[in-house]
Amino acid sequence: MKDNFQKAGEKFEAASKLKLNEKYKEYLETKAAEFKKRAEYSESLKAIPKTLASSKNKQDYAESVKKDIEKSQKILKEAQDLADKATKIQKDNPTIIQQT
Repeated sequence: MKDNFQKAGEKFEAASKLKLNEKYKEYLETKAAEFKKRAEYSESLKAIPKTLASSKNKQDYAESVKKDIEKSQKILKEAQDLADKATKIQKDNPTIIQQT
């Protein structure tokens, strides 16, 4: 899943480098950043089972997994904030960026 998000982010980034309207470029750059964050989130979720495997006891696991989950949730929030920003750009510029 990480690779798919990464590839989508790269495609948005490549598209943003074309000669386009500035608002459309901003939208594409925001979507690229969003998908890169989603790839990072996908990768961060892998830490949870690794934490289970490397924990010495239940308390150690509980403390470590809490940190893993907080980190993952922070990354997900950043991705969602970027998605919201892209949606706002899209809604504010309906003649430039068509909604699908």
